[in-house]
Amino acid sequence: MKSRRRTIGIYLCSAKLCSCILVRSNDHFIDSITSMSKAILKQQPPSPLLNLPPELRNAIYDHLAYSSKVIEIQSGDKISTQCAPLAGVCRQLRQEFSSAYQAITLAYADNITVHNINLSAKPLLLTLSTLPGPAETNLNRSVTIKILLTNELQTTEITAFVTYLAAPSPLPKSAGAHISYDVSFDPNTFNLYSFRITFARLAKRYRFHKCDAEQRVWEQVVWEQVYWAFAKAAERVDGVSVGQYALGQWRGSGGGICFV
Repeated sequence: MKSRRRTIGIYLCSAKLCSCILVRSNDHFIDSITSMSKAILKQQPPSPLLNLPPELRNAIYDHLAYSSKVIEIQSGDKISTQCAPLAGVCRQLRQEFSSAYQAITLAYADNITVHNINLSAKPLLLTLSTLPGPAETNLNRSVTIKILLTNELQTTEITAFVTYLAAPSPLPKSAGAHISYDVSFDPNTFNLYSFRITFARLAKRYRFHKCDAEQRVWEQVVWEQVYWAFAKAAERVDGVSVGQYALGQWRGSGGGICFV
């Protein structure tokens, strides 16, 4: 009985000793990481920009902030900004520049990205219509509409998107903004074969689309942008070239030829 108690006592002492060693080792590891981080910060050379007078630095910050503001809009109430690379040079520059950068309003944004799912036209129009016009006449504004496609996308949604975007409305295009489209989808779940056929059939329909001349021009412009954005996204997945797809015939993944 005594030998058994002695054995248990040895195990407990060993466990306590191991835990102490682990805690001390962990503390030493954390201290080492902290020391390394402090050493890296100390070794980081200050930017030559900090040698300039504060007034001149502020003028540079204002110029960069007004000329390189990037906005990400997930929805109408979820807006985030992407800070310029200057903020990553060193800590002091980040602190000084960020205060000026974050103060700039949407009116000075020159690069705006709006996220959209399945070509939902009305939410997109609402977001675009609420954007303020450029604060300066010479501001070259670029608006990128990033569209995420899923298998729930309907053909009627595609045509409605083209019609709505082509109609006269308070869009950034009226303020001289350049609008581009970027399409993406999950290649593991998206039925690319089926939607290739859908977009190819719509391309043929819009080619012979009959409506008001001005409306037709705008619809053709919007459709071409969406169509080519989809074709480029699809090419990155299945390798079918954009030119081959535009001809209405391409080789499918199973080896057969698709004709539309």
